[in-house]
Amino acid sequence: MSDVAALVADNLDIWTGAIERKNGAGRGPGGKRISLYGIERLRALILDLAVRGKLVPQDPADEPAAELLKQVDKARPKLVEGGYLARSKAQVDRTSPVAPFAIPTTWAWIRLDRLGAIVGGGTPSSSDQSCFTDSGDGISWLTPADLSGFTGRYIEHGNRDLTDKGLGSSSAKVMPKGTVLFTSRAPIGYVAIAANPISTNQGFKSVVPSIDGMSEFIAMVLSAFAEEIDKNAPGTTFKEVSGKIVSAIAFPLPPFAEQRRIVTKVDELMALCDALERESADALAAHQVLVESFLVTLVNSAEAADLAANWARLESHFDILFTTEASTDALKQTILDLAVSGKLVEQEGNWPVEPLGNYVKDAAAGWSPKCIETPRSGDNWGVLKVSAVTWGRFQPEENKELPYSLEPRPEIEVAPGDFLISRANTAELVARSVVVPLNAPRKLMMSDKIIRFRFNDKVDADYINLVHASPFARAYYARVAGGTSSSMKNVSQSQIRALKIPIPPLAEQQRIVAKVEELLALCDALKARLGDVAETRRHLANAIVERSAA
Repeated sequence: MSDVAALVADNLDIWTGAIERKNGAGRGPGGKRISLYGIERLRALILDLAVRGKLVPQDPADEPAAELLKQVDKARPKLVEGGYLARSKAQVDRTSPVAPFAIPTTWAWIRLDRLGAIVGGGTPSSSDQSCFTDSGDGISWLTPADLSGFTGRYIEHGNRDLTDKGLGSSSAKVMPKGTVLFTSRAPIGYVAIAANPISTNQGFKSVVPSIDGMSEFIAMVLSAFAEEIDKNAPGTTFKEVSGKIVSAIAFPLPPFAEQRRIVTKVDELMALCDALERESADALAAHQVLVESFLVTLVNSAEAADLAANWARLESHFDILFTTEASTDALKQTILDLAVSGKLVEQEGNWPVEPLGNYVKDAAAGWSPKCIETPRSGDNWGVLKVSAVTWGRFQPEENKELPYSLEPRPEIEVAPGDFLISRANTAELVARSVVVPLNAPRKLMMSDKIIRFRFNDKVDADYINLVHASPFARAYYARVAGGTSSSMKNVSQSQIRALKIPIPPLAEQQRIVAKVEELLALCDALKARLGDVAETRRHLANAIVERSAA
């Protein structure tokens, strides 16, 4: 029997230190969400131990699951009487499922549908608004979206209710309080318990238990199995589990009294995880505030002596400050900020601030024909996707092959030294840019989401690219980018040309580029080491979980 409390305490640095960053809204710069990976794995371990009978000790005084099943089977006719179970399914299915793992001898493996009725849902015509009413004014009705972000156990209402007409004109059924609600598509695996009579749309396969008092344990088991159910669900672009699949889920059933002890223990340990999660998130946020307060003093340094003193102060605390990928990213942004404000290398003259368009000698937009979906083969022509210019370096492999039926357009082929910028992308990535390197492959054309600039001899394309990645340029594009959704913003060529940038002498531009490349390479090396440490912590967390679950 695992002592999970000791397992948490003995490996606290692993659980709280194993983190990863994911794309999407949330904590962290640039829309990167911080995932507290170690704590997520700890939660999964707690549920895994619970369903295997390893979380609390068995009590010889408990009636075995076989006795509980007699009560469950005896109560089954009530499900038929309530209209939750068809009369043709009133007969108990005592088929023993294949046991996926070992459980205590006082437990039993059964099909999930032996514990109750598996009930689907329905949706009335969305064009008939008289079928719906405000949440709390009619018959409670849920869609999977109502459980997105829901962290409670019991739920009363969704975003809107059904009217009597809406219920009558759909296949939705009102299920009793205590029904375990399980989303079977879009997405699979959200779990909650009905706090009152409730109905759902067809995105659920809910469990109406035969007897009271088992809902919380059923919900806990479904939460534990949700990832595996989703992984094995049929479908590719749209995955769904049917009522037949949900009915046949192999369910580990403990004695009734042990169910209560398990649920109580899980709640206790999950509360501990909640506390660790809050403390870890607060610590990460506080650390980032500290980092940014140090970095802002560099940017705000008015004199060279102030800059030197502020840098020395930051350098003396470097090992404390730059311990996360987020803090390293903030340092990179500060370096770019210092570069474009003339504080990174010694200045040789005045820096006029002028529109970028003043230095453009040639511009072109791309073309997006109907292409073969795969990257080009051999020396065939290809059309670059916007992802080729999105991530700070030119990625020529991000292309689609031009079919032989179409003639290429050599005038929009990219060449070494070209400055390429995305005109349409997410809010975070729109107007990101790259410079095509000297060794870039030929016969690659721009898509219509890419704009190409070639500059006169007054500016260095790599310097312009550096400016484009700096905070002040990103702030400019955040203000002027069009589009109604953050998932797709766009900028015009005229808006790009209108960006006012500081223009040092050409030789100084090149020195700035060289210095920035040197410093960013150090940041990348630091970030790689931090990534290795984070990966090691994640491996350790996985190893602890696997050893404890064995």
